[in-house]
Amino acid sequence: MGVPASTPRGWSMVVAQSLRPHMVVLLDGQVWRVLDVKAHAGGAQTRGVVHARLLNVRTRNESERRFRPEDRVEEGEVEFRTLQYSYRDGNDHVFLDPRTYDPVPVPADFLGDRVPFLTDGLPVLFECLGGDLVGCRFPESVELRVASTAPASRQAEANVWKEAFLENGVMIKVPPFIESGETVRVRVADRTYLERVHR
Repeated sequence: MGVPASTPRGWSMVVAQSLRPHMVVLLDGQVWRVLDVKAHAGGAQTRGVVHARLLNVRTRNESERRFRPEDRVEEGEVEFRTLQYSYRDGNDHVFLDPRTYDPVPVPADFLGDRVPFLTDGLPVLFECLGGDLVGCRFPESVELRVASTAPASRQAEANVWKEAFLENGVMIKVPPFIESGETVRVRVADRTYLERVHR
């Protein structure tokens, strides 16, 4: 997976007050992904300020930046590409382009803490800039089998949830009626149970 080393084509200037999460910007010759933005209006004697939390696409380091609302920033024109997860190859996770079946290796640190939720054929939306991957958006939820949990109990209170280990090794809390071998839907962002999946 390549990451832009210089300014790629397809950039435009935007004012800082228009920054939004998921945007890709160029600062100090580095490509950054906007994670969060907070704008503070100025008072009678103070000017407004835009606080942005950014992720360096190359180093994966986060940084906080402050801008004046009228400051101009270069924004990259991101294209979206859906790839399907296939297999792991060392430190890389290989995805396939469903149109061409070309393999696309993606480093584990690029995917972050979502790696355990990769399942065969899972579609992941990648953000591309100049032909390089600069970000990815996982599905909000995935379906996983419960590998082990305590037996279901009718006496257990409905609001007292129990631990369950999923097929990917992740532990979550589930309602007392869930049994080993069942499939559940899990929200990826916070690793929480959403519902039982009937198959």
